Amino acid sequence: MTDKPSVLFVRVHDSARPPMAARWLRHLAGDRVEIRLPPPRTARDEWHRAAQQIHAARVTTSPLARPAGSPPTTATPTES
Repeated sequence: MTDKPSVLFVRVHDSARPPMAARWLRHLAGDRVEIRLPPPRTARDEWHRAAQQIHAARVTTSPLARPAGSPPTTATPTES
């Protein structure tokens, strides 16, 4: 563990801003600050696609899943 402060720049909409901000901070602070950036967009996109596939598999296999636009069903007790 380091005693340096750590700054994480996160990409939200514009993927060019965090690297520019990181370079500016490096210019101002030098090596006194640890600068962290998220993985490149391609790695993040691959992870996002994998997460979407996992989510889709869970939703379609869920017993609560119903077709879009269909009304919710009401549970009725079963008679023994």
